[in-house]
Amino acid sequence: MRKMRCAVLAMLLIAALLGGEAFAADKVETSGGWVKDWKELEKQIKYYTDVCAEEFTLSLYNTITRKINEDFDCFSETVQQNGVLRCQFSAVNSGALHKVTFFPEYYPGKKCAYAYASGNTDILSEDEKQLLDRALEIVSTFDGTEEETVRQIHDYICNTVSHYRDSSEGLSTAADALIGGEAVCSGYADAFYLLCSLKGIDAAYIPGKYVNGDYAHMWNAVRLDDKWYMLDAESADRDGTICYMDFLVGTDMMASRCVWSAELPMEISREPFARTENPFIEVGDWDDVMTAANSAFANRLERLSLSGLDFKSGMADLTGILTSLDKTERTDVQIIYGSDRCEIIFYYPSAAF
Repeated sequence: MRKMRCAVLAMLLIAALLGGEAFAADKVETSGGWVKDWKELEKQIKYYTDVCAEEFTLSLYNTITRKINEDFDCFSETVQQNGVLRCQFSAVNSGALHKVTFFPEYYPGKKCAYAYASGNTDILSEDEKQLLDRALEIVSTFDGTEEETVRQIHDYICNTVSHYRDSSEGLSTAADALIGGEAVCSGYADAFYLLCSLKGIDAAYIPGKYVNGDYAHMWNAVRLDDKWYMLDAESADRDGTICYMDFLVGTDMMASRCVWSAELPMEISREPFARTENPFIEVGDWDDVMTAANSAFANRLERLSLSGLDFKSGMADLTGILTSLDKTERTDVQIIYGSDRCEIIFYYPSAAF
């Protein structure tokens, strides 16, 4: 995922936003429309990025350009949340009117989802039509509740797409993921957005970065039971193993691994979704962990997800508990650690999962 070049954008703003008095005119709801307030700016940016315009131009009055100067961070967050890569400002000899051209990130998954929902697939290129056809073929195999469908989409992407670590090589779209079979994080996110949209499930892109290191990252939010939750299909893809530590989690859990813009375009739950399969079990001490592990082993559960302790610092404690389980047969255990949660996978020799 490309990073927004805030320094360049700031210089362009300073050069372009010159003082003056606004003049009266009717707002135009088209490219080049005149924007007088912050809410209208957000609305117009979201509209044009939702319809996947390759670029669009808005005309800002002095009232809004002054607001941008006063709170540039908020403006940066607004354009970044909507996938805008850069902006180009130019002063206009019409009082305080300044034209701004926005250049959004290209997400073919988003464009295909919009074209399908609107019934206007004529806007798609031949490559985009191929992507839509492939996506429709994929989702035709998914069925069940919304939670089950989200898991099927998540697992399909993890099982069929391979990581590509070097973002400089591209591979950042749903086409790379679903047709090419290889993608960076934004390709995983674009594929997830497209497949959810085709099943009528609301999804969104969440741009941000990892807590440990200044690395740009992208993941998704999805709405279930009228609440939004986060999930990260790219991080769940563990080269043959799917990890659910970041599947349908709230902001409290995700914040231990990633950071995002302070103002997200939707309100996301702080708590994780009450997953039907492999729910998180909150533990307060290592005795609770022992109880949960014994119960999972006795009931031959494939996975056990725990939250509430610093599992990375307590690796020795957790390993000791799993080693002490009363095993009557050889059972391998895989532990995937997070700072405030972990996932334990049991491999029973006589069971095929």
